[in-house]
Amino acid sequence: MATSLQRQQQQLDKLKAELGNLKKQQSIAKQQSEGGLLNKPNINTTEGKKLLAAFTEATKLVNAKQAEYDALEKTINTAKTKSKVVSDVGSRDEALKAAAAGLSVEEYRVKTAADLKRIQDEQNAAAGIPKQVDTGNVPLEDFIKNLDVASAETINGIKKDLGIKKLDGILDFATISAIYAKEQEIETVADATGRAVDRLTYYKTNAKTGGTGVVPYGTISSATEAAAKINDVWQAELGRDANDEEIKKYTPILNEAERKNLTKTVNGITTGGLNKIEFLSQIVKKLPEATAKKSEKLVDAKAKLTATALANGFNIDKDFVDDLPVWLDAIDKGQKIDKFQQSIRNAARRLLPEGVRSQIDPDEDLSTTYSTYRSRYAKSRGVPANTVPLDKIIPMATTDKGFATSREFDINNRKQPDWDTSDEGIATAYEAVNKIKATWGF
Repeated sequence: MATSLQRQQQQLDKLKAELGNLKKQQSIAKQQSEGGLLNKPNINTTEGKKLLAAFTEATKLVNAKQAEYDALEKTINTAKTKSKVVSDVGSRDEALKAAAAGLSVEEYRVKTAADLKRIQDEQNAAAGIPKQVDTGNVPLEDFIKNLDVASAETINGIKKDLGIKKLDGILDFATISAIYAKEQEIETVADATGRAVDRLTYYKTNAKTGGTGVVPYGTISSATEAAAKINDVWQAELGRDANDEEIKKYTPILNEAERKNLTKTVNGITTGGLNKIEFLSQIVKKLPEATAKKSEKLVDAKAKLTATALANGFNIDKDFVDDLPVWLDAIDKGQKIDKFQQSIRNAARRLLPEGVRSQIDPDEDLSTTYSTYRSRYAKSRGVPANTVPLDKIIPMATTDKGFATSREFDINNRKQPDWDTSDEGIATAYEAVNKIKATWGF
């Protein structure tokens, strides 16, 4: 399944192709409006005005498509930049990235936090989100600049809350690194809860000597990510993409659930979190469309199970009365119907001698296995083969050693109570009488 970024890249490639095609059309319209060296259209004539209007319209389409392309390309580049600077604290990946940049892990963390903050500030500015001006909510760079001129008492108070033991009133590298590390926690909490977090208050309430406190974390889906998840679930459950109205309705519902189900890790044990696909699945399963589709699916499943049972000499409603509800429930939850069809075939085989069982393919219905015998019987009675019950044929066509020969089957067939009145029985009787007549000279 393609990721959100991959789908965006595919869309960008599509836009690029469309833009190229529009530019070709624009070039053709331009040439037609300008004419050749000897034949230049008069722009004041009806034909000239028409060519000029076509050139103008082609240019508008190119400009609109170019703007759409540029906007998506900027979104993709921002996402790629974010993915390059994000790393798990303490991971091997972080250490390798730091070494590749010629930095220590601590220096790399400072740079990473700064890059992420810069990207977020650019996005906020583009979205028209004003910068927060509260004491603890000013941009991180401004906060650190303010600390440069703060009193030693203020700096020591922050150091203490950050778990730094050296309280010398100096804004040193260790303190700045700790501030950047805390900033990642603060941004995570702010994104997860949807509320601003006061920096100084957070330091105090999450103070822990020698490190940071337990922080709830989670990923809040962007509009694009939420739409992708919703479409994935709608495709899985309904076989279609969600429409614009559905995406608009369920995106905030998903985001709210994400905020209420944050993940926490305490002493190596992680709890909480939201299974986003399952959450959306439970929503879509309650829609009338899903209910109708479920009913249709189960009706189709029962029809197939009924046919398989009949093809193996069973009545699904009588012979599998306890199994059928369990099977349909499992099919509704995603289990393939093949498994239960095979259960019916296996039940039929258990009634046969071992010598016969070993000669039947695993996925073959008994109606196929005994089709020749069934047709032979039907012909002798002058009736369609599909009207002959399978359980009538199997005893006549089966022996302890295996399948009956044609002669053995014919003998068993003639022992049946309805043989004498059948077409073939009557014909056989007439034939015998005629032979007797012939013997006596009649």
